[in-house]
Amino acid sequence: MAPTPKEIRDLFDKIYGVGANHPHELISNHVAKNAKVHIIGEEYKNVTDVHDLERLFAPVTGAIDKTKPRHTELVRVIGGGDDQWAALEFVSTGTNTNGKPYHHENCIILRFGEDGKVVEGKAYLDTYLVHGYISGKQS
Repeated sequence: MAPTPKEIRDLFDKIYGVGANHPHELISNHVAKNAKVHIIGEEYKNVTDVHDLERLFAPVTGAIDKTKPRHTELVRVIGGGDDQWAALEFVSTGTNTNGKPYHHENCIILRFGEDGKVVEGKAYLDTYLVHGYISGKQS
């Protein structure tokens, strides 16, 4: 059974509330060892199944100025509890390393296993924004 929407919200509030430079370290404690994570995007070179959360987050976290305030808000949780799937909507803000504002809205769909850990995730990111960071063209 999946965590309830409140438990999911509490978990992500804890993860992002600490202002961690590497939230993947905290998230990985709640992800099954062989979880499947897929970044959704058409004609996007990094659309791939990944199991390395650090690699998944690296293009974006490397472009954010960690010396400046940043914030990730879990806007809403749909599902969870009796449903093994939950949809999470996030908004993240901060400052890029080039001094310009950073704003990223995304949705992540998670499937939970019997132990309450994430066994599958689909990330619907702003792939244009993320691709800009990866290619070095984000301004």
